[in-house]
Amino acid sequence: MKHMTMTMTALALIAAPAGAEKTRPVPAPAAPAATPAPAGAPIGYPQALILIRTSLAAVEQANETGDYDVLFKLGARGFQAANPPARLAQIFAPVRGYNLNAAMVLEPRFIEAPHLLADKKLAMKGVFDVQDKHIEFSLIFTPEAGHWRLFGVGVQVR
Repeated sequence: MKHMTMTMTALALIAAPAGAEKTRPVPAPAAPAATPAPAGAPIGYPQALILIRTSLAAVEQANETGDYDVLFKLGARGFQAANPPARLAQIFAPVRGYNLNAAMVLEPRFIEAPHLLADKKLAMKGVFDVQDKHIEFSLIFTPEAGHWRLFGVGVQVR
């Protein structure tokens, strides 16, 4: 039997400005926190995990129900302007058949630790290793109304 590698990609991302620089990655604290840090403040591992899991849960639920309104509403103004619900449905169609729920219970392996960009956006990349596949994510958040709001989201299943 021939082994085949298949990559499915979905990306709803508004790119960071050219030349945006990273700040130093934030180390994981020993004790978990219950809620994300206020927007614009550095975050630790527990807060990053909350943002990752809620974002991927929103993508999973949108794919499962075919209703992308909640994912749209979780986004920042710039994300919403570029990605109406119908466009999000098209963007995430390649990963629609994959269950992303493993991200709710597994620990991510960071490719890029959570860090602040020069424009104060929060960026992170990582992967969840799930048996015979990998769920890769790339997330960007922007501070709006005192919260980190989704600005860009990319998901690949390999």
